[in-house]
Amino acid sequence: MSKQDEREESQEQSGEEVENTWNDVSKLQDLGINAGDIKKLKDAGCYTVESLIMRTKKSLCNIKGLSEAKVDKILDAANKIYVSHV
Repeated sequence: MSKQDEREESQEQSGEEVENTWNDVSKLQDLGINAGDIKKLKDAGCYTVESLIMRTKKSLCNIKGLSEAKVDKILDAANKIYVSHV
């Protein structure tokens, strides 16, 4: 069992709420990002909002089918999700 699993189990046993620290990139759909664009992000290895934010705009624009305008919209949505969970 990993240390993270042990910590979560300990929190569950003590009645503390376990908080998920990662935001799935699928949450972007709630903010108007097209499901097809989310699939392109996942195919490129971006599975969490945090991993998306860590990438450069240039690397995101290199994903086939994502224009600079789409990348700007995606990053705006990702930042809104990230800020609301910090």
